[in-house]
Amino acid sequence: MVYLPRQENMLMRILICDAEPVLLAAIEFRLRKYGLEIFQTNYKDALKIIAVQAPDLLIIDTEGNAAASLKLLQEIKVNKNNGFPIIIASPIDDEEELWQALRAGANDFITKPFKPIELVLRVRRLLNALDMGKN
Repeated sequence: MVYLPRQENMLMRILICDAEPVLLAAIEFRLRKYGLEIFQTNYKDALKIIAVQAPDLLIIDTEGNAAASLKLLQEIKVNKNNGFPIIIASPIDDEEELWQALRAGANDFITKPFKPIELVLRVRRLLNALDMGKN
């Protein structure tokens, strides 16, 4: 799978994987307000969607399925699809789970529940770093 660069006139794209509907609505509302394009997938279809949609950033909600999120992170790393940053959103109670996610390729994490502005700041920081790396 090949990471396709964004054209200059395109919105930055955020893929959210397996978020609960209420969380997804809150994330979408806040991030769209900042000019970002948001789309969603489940764990099963994530790699296909990544290949087709070429997101600039991935947010993985691990609540209720930490094993699937770790497996997805490992598959992204194996398929060398990690040309984009990844944020884990999780009510992480287990430090080992957090370390596994970071070792598997996550760039950042946010503990649920969180304030939407906190997620926006983390997303913007990672996208700015990505943008600076391209220049």
